[in-house]
Amino acid sequence: MHQIKELLKSMLSATIKCRSVAERINSIEDINKSLVFENLISNLLLIKDIEAKLDNEIKEKFNLINWEKFEKYDKIVISDFNKLDEEIIYKIIKEELPILQNKLEKIIFS
Repeated sequence: MHQIKELLKSMLSATIKCRSVAERINSIEDINKSLVFENLISNLLLIKDIEAKLDNEIKEKFNLINWEKFEKYDKIVISDFNKLDEEIIYKIIKEELPILQNKLEKIIFS
């Protein structure tokens, strides 16, 4: 269980980093700025990589999180890297990551 908590803490850390970058994004066009873009993409990929390490038993135990959402991270970020949909990335960082952060904190710190 200790290893699972450490993975979830790493996922939380990547989520917080993305949200920190997201605070400086005021429009969809801001996503394309080089440093912002690289930071967001690397942390979204990290979140996906950590999720992939969690087995189904853990995901069922912590079903507070909608683990299926991570499938689209893979499709958006990896499958067509040069043609990202900024609107989807914007929605993820502005709407989904705050929810993910809240749920991870509940799991880790309760």
